[in-house]
Parts: sequence; structure tokens; C-alpha cells
Amino acid sequence: MPVIIGATGLNFSSAPTEVTLAGAQAYLIPSGQYWLDIGRYTTVEWYNSNSGLWVPQDSPVGMARYIVADGTNWRLINRTGCPTAAVITNVGSGYTSAPTVTASAGGSQWKAIVGGAINTTVTVTTAGAYNYVPTIVFSAPPAGGINATGTVTLSGSGIGSVTVTNAGAGYITAPTVTIIQDPRDTAAGGGVLTVNSTLAQSGAITAVVCTNPGSAALTSTPSLTFTGGGGSSAAATVVMNYTVTGFTVGAGGAGYGNAQPFMITSAGAQSTATVASGDVNPEMEKSNTQPRQFFGEGTSTAGGAVTATGFVINDAGFNLQTTPNLYVIAGGSGLATTVAQVTATVGATSDTSYLQPIKL
Repeated sequence: MPVIIGATGLNFSSAPTEVTLAGAQAYLIPSGQYWLDIGRYTTVEWYNSNSGLWVPQDSPVGMARYIVADGTNWRLINRTGCPTAAVITNVGSGYTSAPTVTASAGGSQWKAIVGGAINTTVTVTTAGAYNYVPTIVFSAPPAGGINATGTVTLSGSGIGSVTVTNAGAGYITAPTVTIIQDPRDTAAGGGVLTVNSTLAQSGAITAVVCTNPGSAALTSTPSLTFTGGGGSSAAATVVMNYTVTGFTVGAGGAGYGNAQPFMITSAGAQSTATVASGDVNPEMEKSNTQPRQFFGEGTSTAGGAVTATGFVINDAGFNLQTTPNLYVIAGGSGLATTVAQVTATVGATSDTSYLQPIKL
């Protein structure tokens, strides 16, 4: 059901548009102003013309979002069952141009970036004066690159040090750094930071970006192959956005009560891929998405065993990067004496969102 939206001064000139998307489907939002009621398994994305990538926007379930669309810059997409990112497990060496990256299934499209990471040495040229930790923003690389990110630590009332959390990719010169004061801060500010002019990771893969999640939702994780570019040994592991579509019972266990309720929930589901020692953008890989756990409810058999019959999925989970572990929790008068063994099946979940056109 759509969220009921209303406020003084809002003019709902037409009925909301209902948009239902299966896994791997997208919907380009027409030009106009909208309140979006975004489905549980749908992502709203904004197009970044500098990087050429669609950027997911955080929209908590049940919260409406206001956007102004020009017909090209906002979309809804159901990424369940699709790749979202890749963890670089070997940066390779000797690349003089970007290699071609090919997925083994699903039709997803990828872009590798060679070199152009910023130097992690950032000098505090002027410490300035701050009561609160400020935010820092590195200037963007040329179109198609990945922005560097970082944080600062105060020493006394001035900036003491800088930590580069992602070194970016595709820079051809060192970026400048803008310091943005906390809005509560009444101190003078005035800090100046300078990035070392020598770029890093020449000839190595600095980013592997999913530019298109593909045309088909998947139930298993595809592999990536790197070809060309003059180098060798680059490798990466795909990070998925799975939902739980069901489960199989390897052993029903015992002690779950006589036709008593039980709950199944997931844990973990974050990629276990090992980040390469030379990977300069780890925060944009595994941490690109945060898993939301699965849970559902069922009723045990008359003999007290767990069964999939009649099981209801309350939340299929979201951004599950790998197949999660499942755990059964006895309810009612149940007290498990033999633990049930259940295995998740994963893939895509269809979802519905609502677009309410408005005039202010």
C-alpha cells in the first residue's frame, strides 16, 4: 500500500503512478516533481554525469522522498539478484590502458580504471581553528574517474591529521581539498590541506565499477574476467544484492513444539572476498551496500520439526552480498532439542513503488 502523503501547499494534480519492477528492471522517472514511496526492494538512483554512474540514494523503508526529475537524472531500479560492486582481489600490474571486464552470466557491464589514485600523504599546511570535526571534500577527477574520500582528526582546536579512506581512481593531477565546517561551529576555521602531488598505483587496477547490473536476475554469483590492457593478473570478486526467496530443510530438527510458531532469520551475508593488499578503494567495495537481514515465520509439524510448508517471508532481506546463513528460533512452547539445518535460496524479489506528481 502507498504511503499517504499530505501537507499544506501541496497540489496533487493527478493520481500516483504505480511502478512494479522485477529483478534487473529499471524505470526512468519522467520530468517533474514527485513524492516517491519507494518499495522495500527498490532503489532510487541519481545520475552522476561526472563519473557516468548511477548513484544509489539512501531511502529508508516507509519514508517518502521528494525529487525534481528532468527525465534523465533519476530512476527506480530493482537491483535484487544483480551485481552491485566488486572487491579487487589482485590489482595486477603493467596495465597501460583499461582492460575489458566480462561477467560470466547475467549480462552485467563493468569498467576497470587503471592508476590515478591520490597519494595518501595529505599535509596539514594550516591547522586552523575548529570546535567540531569538519568534513573534507576532494575535488573530482576527470569524467569517468572515482572521487577520493577522507576524514580529519583534530589535535587540540586545529586539524591534526588526515586519513584517506578511498584514494580514488582516474586522477591525472593531485586534487585540491575543501574543508567544510560543521554548521554548529563558530570557530574561525581557516585550515588548509595539501595533497602530495605524486599520484599512486600506476599500471595497477584502482577501481572495478559495475556500470549496468545486467538484464537478468541471478541466483548465483558470476565471475569476472579481465582481458587486454597490456597488463596481467588483475582479479575481482562480484558483490551481489540478493534477497532470500526461500529455503530448503536439510534436517527438520526436533523440539520446535507441536504445531508451534518458529522464526527464521539470517546473519552475516557480507562478502568474504579478501581485499588485495594494493587496493586503494576498499570502502567503496564491500561497504558499498549494507545488508538488511531476512526474517520469516512458519509453523512446526505435529512432531516438532521445522518445515517450509506454510512459511511466510516477512522481509526477504536486501543487499545480501552472498548467500546468508539461516538460524531457526523456536517460538510458543517450543524448545529445540535438535537444531534444524536450513539453507537459503537466493535471487530477486519483485517490488512496487509509487510516484505522486506534485505542484508546489
